[in-house]
Amino acid sequence: MSSLRLIKVNQLIKKEVSKLLENEIEKELGLITVIDVETSPDLKHSYIWISIFNKDKLSQIVQRLKDTTPSLQKILNKRLTLKYVPRIIFKIDKSQDYVQKIDKLFKNIKNNSKSE
Repeated sequence: MSSLRLIKVNQLIKKEVSKLLENEIEKELGLITVIDVETSPDLKHSYIWISIFNKDKLSQIVQRLKDTTPSLQKILNKRLTLKYVPRIIFKIDKSQDYVQKIDKLFKNIKNNSKSE
């Protein structure tokens, strides 16, 4: 499969899953952003990387995603006009947490060097 086709499939899935999450989950639990979608070349799986704004409800959101994934998958199957609709798998994107941790370390280094 061409990489251009895979890119288009990723974009399509990202758009549709974003709409689904907005309608099905965000109303109850807060802002969820689809960061990226990585679909396997055989179109069997799509890993959907999400970022969750309200970290206090992280466990609730993860559980809700697990519970609603089958129904989200059914809706996605109906909306997409693909020969094979990939099975969606949600992953939590932790890159923002990593960026904040690194930023904090740099600030500590800066503060320590000023005090010396």
